[in-house]
Amino acid sequence: MLDWLFKKNNNFSCDSLFSEKLTINSHGIVFDIGIHIDGKVNLDITSNTTSSVIRISKSGEVNGNLKADNILVNGVVKGDITAKGMVEVAANGKVTGNVHCNTFEGNRNAVFLGKIIERKK
Repeated sequence: MLDWLFKKNNNFSCDSLFSEKLTINSHGIVFDIGIHIDGKVNLDITSNTTSSVIRISKSGEVNGNLKADNILVNGVVKGDITAKGMVEVAANGKVTGNVHCNTFEGNRNAVFLGKIIERKK
């Protein structure tokens, strides 16, 4: 029925991809190794695996909590951030919420409204 979708020259375009290890439900988004957000997300984003990374790009916006090993914010986050490793807020980053991490790095042009709680290993 949808054979045309899998042909090489089919004119079908796609701007979103959900991997087989991604779960989305009413509690939020759960992923394994890495997730990159360019759009708007109104859910918590969590990884329960080691060596995980959340990247919020310049065009990305998350209204929810983030939890992973390492987190890079270059867009907007409204929620708490918890990282086992490092949290970096880049030049275009805007974070409203508390950050719990081992290492925090903020660009001088970033906007941060909240508390930073660094846990040393």
